[in-house]
Amino acid sequence: VRRYTDTRERADYDQRNPRDQRQWLLGRIAAKDAVRRFVWDGASPGHRSAMWPIEASVDHLPSG
Repeated sequence: VRRYTDTRERADYDQRNPRDQRQWLLGRIAAKDAVRRFVWDGASPGHRSAMWPIEASVDHLPSG
């Protein structure tokens, strides 16, 4: 959890029941890994640098 979430996201995670926590976290991991891959692929080969999962922020609309 700590590798993929910041303080705000962990608070959201902690408010969920254990069954929902797993699905919520898996969704965050998938979204953040997709962003990291997009950033990596968009950078020129000489300027690529690693992006940590916690550096990507994921929000959602109230409608889901």
